[in-house]
This record gives sequence, structure tokens and C-alpha cells, in this order.
Amino acid sequence: MADIKDPKNTIVMETTQGKVWIELFPDLAPNHVERIKELTRTGFYDGCTFFDVNNEYVQTGDPNGMGRGGGSGWNLNDEFSERNHIRGTCSMVNRATPNSADSQFFICVTGASYLDRKNTIWGQVIDGMKNIDKLKKGVRMKDPDKVISMKIVEDPVVTPGRNQDEDIDPETKLIKQQTMDASTSVLTNNNPIPIDILKNL
Repeated sequence: MADIKDPKNTIVMETTQGKVWIELFPDLAPNHVERIKELTRTGFYDGCTFFDVNNEYVQTGDPNGMGRGGGSGWNLNDEFSERNHIRGTCSMVNRATPNSADSQFFICVTGASYLDRKNTIWGQVIDGMKNIDKLKKGVRMKDPDKVISMKIVEDPVVTPGRNQDEDIDPETKLIKQQTMDASTSVLTNNNPIPIDILKNL
């Protein structure tokens, strides 16, 4: 299982080839991370295809599957950092002009130093690169691999009419349980609220 340091800044991306765990970098690219989290929470990426897959990177994030635009409706200012594009780096796609990132992103399959300080790095794959390697190679294929879903580890996952825990995979459920165990509630059997206080509430 992936080593999760910060559940609120970790994404689980389930693809047709398996799960990919991504650590987000809010300290390096706060606006890009916020955009990725916002789009993830709205289900924007669910069903998006990997429309460009080659030996250097895999690209997704265009609902039309053509790689010719975004879908969020507005662009982000570049947030370049000193971090380099290495295997597993998650970075935003830019247009020909500065400050043009929208929703599309790519994951480096190998190092790509020529992209350093040209594309905004917002995360790093911490587990599941073997599944990225399995994606079908090509550009705008007839039957491409897809993003089945993207979720933030800390967020609850609820399907109407079902118990929340039924929709959480075992790995994510374990992380959630560990997070809950780390905090102690005052409303426990060992710390009951006195009856007289309850009457006055």
C-alpha cells in the first residue's frame, strides 16, 4: 500500500489498468493543487481518456478526449518551482502561451528535464506507476484506457442508499481508520457528559 503522509493531499486515481496514488504539492503549486482537488471532487476527471500515451508521458484531463482544450472554463497562472520532471511527476499541460493551464495534465513515464520551469508540477506518483506503464500507447486511440475515478483520500465517498464504508476500498478505509484513531473524542464511554450538563443544553 502507498505510504500516505497527508490524506487531504493525496489522490487515488483508478484507471482501467489499476490504481495510481498521487501525492499533491500544495507548497509548490497551491493554485494548481486547489484546481486539481476541485475538479476531482466534482467528478470532472471520471471517465476522461488517456488520449496521448507514449514512452515519455501519459496525458489526460480533456473530457472530449482530443487534447485540444480544457473544461474548467478558466486558466491558471504558472507556478514553476525548482522541482524537476522525473518518472512519476504529475504536471499541468500548457498552451503556447504563458499562464494557460486548465484541466489537462500529464504523468511522466521517464525524466523530462526539457519541461522543467516550463510546466507546473503539482504532484508525484507514490504508488502504481506499474499501472501507468500498462496503459495502451497511442494518440487518440479508438479504445483508450480511461480514468475510472479520482478521489481525495480524506474525502468521504457516499452513494445514496448505501453505507458510506461500502464505497471505500480496503486501502483507503484503512487510512481513514488510522486517521480517526489518531484523534480522541470527548464523547466516549470513558468521558461521558454529566446528565446535569446535558439537561442544560
